Amino acid sequence: MQIIKQTITRTASGTAVEFIGEGEEKISVLFTDTNASPSDTLAVDKAKAIMVQVATFGTRFDRLRQQVVSRPGSRQ
Repeated sequence: MQIIKQTITRTASGTAVEFIGEGEEKISVLFTDTNASPSDTLAVDKAKAIMVQVATFGTRFDRLRQQVVSRPGSRQ
């Protein structure tokens, strides 16, 4: 995905960074701010780091799905 735009939204519950691609694909990352609201640059950097973690290590859903698929007699 070629990112052409990003938006940053701050709410009472945290910061949302939305990455928008050429074909209008969107990836949103929402995180709670432990300190004062981060600058736009820090918010984007944190969102990118979260995406790398998900891409590298997957999610709890991915691990649960793998456990089900690896059980004897389970369907794929």
